[in-house]
Amino acid sequence: MPLDLAMMSRPTVKPPFTFTEPLMHEFQLPSMTCGHCAAKVNRALKQVDPACAVEVDMALRKVAVRSDEGRATLAEALSEAGYRPA
Repeated sequence: MPLDLAMMSRPTVKPPFTFTEPLMHEFQLPSMTCGHCAAKVNRALKQVDPACAVEVDMALRKVAVRSDEGRATLAEALSEAGYRPA
């Protein structure tokens, strides 16, 4: 049986999943006052989602987290680490 090369060049298989961009969550952490605090916050968030991206702004006492985890889950991890979001 001859191969139909025209048919072979057309993709017919769809990916088994769809990729969604992780959400950005921002938290105000009034009790985060030093570099040690920032490191502890980072560790707490990475325990919940090892693939998350964490950006800390010490001057504003804010942390921005890009994660697939929900906001409530991240806020709970911060509270358990001693940094309750305002």
